[in-house]
Amino acid sequence: METIAEKLSEIEMTARSIVDGAQEQKHQMEMKMQKQRDTFDADMEKETNEKILKIQSDLATNMENLLKKQEEQNNNEIEALKQDFKEHHSEYARQILERVIKV
Repeated sequence: METIAEKLSEIEMTARSIVDGAQEQKHQMEMKMQKQRDTFDADMEKETNEKILKIQSDLATNMENLLKKQEEQNNNEIEALKQDFKEHHSEYARQILERVIKV
């Protein structure tokens, strides 16, 4: 009976050792997976931030170009109006005077 108890005790110790080893492996795998997740998350955050910065830079450049183009168009329109006034100011003055006299 004692040998059976000793054998059962050995089997139980072996089983406990196997379970402890499996739990340690499980713990190591969980730590490895967590490290991989953390690395993945950090990489994704870095990539996302880089893309955001690129988009912001592109938008700023586009806005600057659009503003320059708009300023150029405005300056051209102002110059055209000045030239038109220079060429036709006498006619405009006459038209204004006629309107004032009619009233």
